[in-house]
Amino acid sequence: MLWRIMALVKTNRWVEEDFSLCLNGIYIIQAGQGSGKTEAIKTIPAGKKVLLIGSRNQLGIQTKARCPKQIKTTHLKSTKSVKSRGELALLENLFINYSSLRKLSNHRAIEYDYLIIDEPILLWSHSTEYKPSHKNEQEFLYRINSTPIVIFMGADMPDYMLEEINGFVETRKKYYPNIQQEFLHIKYQYPYLKDKEFVFVHSADERDTYIEYQLKKRIENTGGGYVPVEIDQSNWQLTDEERGVVWNEERGILIATEYGAAVKNIKAKWDKWYQTNYPHIEPNIVAVYSKNTDIYDSYLETLSNPKINTGIDMLIISTVWGVGIDIRNEFALTVGDFCRNKEMPLTWRE
Repeated sequence: MLWRIMALVKTNRWVEEDFSLCLNGIYIIQAGQGSGKTEAIKTIPAGKKVLLIGSRNQLGIQTKARCPKQIKTTHLKSTKSVKSRGELALLENLFINYSSLRKLSNHRAIEYDYLIIDEPILLWSHSTEYKPSHKNEQEFLYRINSTPIVIFMGADMPDYMLEEINGFVETRKKYYPNIQQEFLHIKYQYPYLKDKEFVFVHSADERDTYIEYQLKKRIENTGGGYVPVEIDQSNWQLTDEERGVVWNEERGILIATEYGAAVKNIKAKWDKWYQTNYPHIEPNIVAVYSKNTDIYDSYLETLSNPKINTGIDMLIISTVWGVGIDIRNEFALTVGDFCRNKEMPLTWRE
């Protein structure tokens, strides 16, 4: 197949790309979650105009918090509204959700130096299955074809996506040759999940056994409240054993679900468990879904920082916090609760 491009494979633990060195062209940075893709955005020189496009507002909010010189604002005016066309047209360092891209059309006062597409597999799904929009897609294509440096960053790059990106390259070569000098696919292969234990449970009771076990370890080692572990800046990238701390014994639990507001029911269940078994402890159990995400968006920066901890005992998230949210050193047990949607049965690979 002529569209295929060989990926430059790297085995580094962290993404090491310096975007300030990019020539005009299209780049694909493929690396696992927590590999430092977002940190690489900081290598874009201050003063460059940057447009970041994603399909989840929370990803944009987290990136803005971590890269304030490159992404200075988002398209959001409030939790329930977005900025006007006129306001967006004046923003040189912007995150915008794909669903609002049409608001940049016909107000192209700013031509950006860098275009970053965050977790493109989510954006492709968002644009074709969730909210297809001809106007949004036209603006998306315009920005790809007109921006000198375009960077796709994500953990998963299936063949159909690579084929379409190759089509963008060919279009730029034909119609915009001055901005298409390089096409590079960099793929990071690092055993992120090495030494991690995976268990497929067959019942809710079996799942809850693992949750209870970790909660009890956390309570026994912290007395029921979070005890901060001091992490020296010189060794924060080391493993738990190398640091010589009982980090896994103290960390909490992340439960990722396919539910919406029903995450409140999971929170209520575990609140009751604490009341029954440890009535003297007031647990810090957080359930995040679309209607309350603005309350907890401030956690996004803390969750991505491996040197600090929120003190959450259990974080239960709906799909509003999904792929791409960066969480480091926060939880000892991650539970995927995805088995109740009968319309979307999981395959063995999933």
